[in-house]
Amino acid sequence: MIRLYTAFWIAVAIAITFVACGGSGGSSTPTTPTPTPTVSGVTVTAPATAARPGDSAQFTATATLSNGTTQTVTNQATWQSSNTTVATVSSTGFVTVAAAGEADIRATYQSITGSAHVTVTNPAPAPPVGFSVCGTVKEDAGSAPISGASVIVKDTTFSASGPYSLKYY
Repeated sequence: MIRLYTAFWIAVAIAITFVACGGSGGSSTPTTPTPTPTVSGVTVTAPATAARPGDSAQFTATATLSNGTTQTVTNQATWQSSNTTVATVSSTGFVTVAAAGEADIRATYQSITGSAHVTVTNPAPAPPVGFSVCGTVKEDAGSAPISGASVIVKDTTFSASGPYSLKYY
């Protein structure tokens, strides 16, 4: 009787172990593994496409995956400027503009490259400092004023039209 009792509990233990391990006694349906998505494109985003010397900005790299999702890869990408005399880029996508010209800022992630084009222009020259000229235009010290005379100030150097000169005190 003890042997029958022991055999019974051994059979129960084996059955429980078999069920707990996923055995069903019948056939099972195999699961298909989900493929790992691959990178199908990289997009580089710039805060602006026009800049001036001295500007700087953080660019962003976004990978598009084969399953249609996107992933920000700014810090994992390798960055490069096509024209380092115009703009330089750090290993994290921070761009610093040095001079007028054009450059492509590229980000490469898992052998796929995207870029953003940047145009750098010099700032417009500052307007001349304002000033005023007042007085009377005469041919010489004792003569009467000349009517219709004009004085022209060009660029930032002073000049006068006609045979007259300007004096500054």
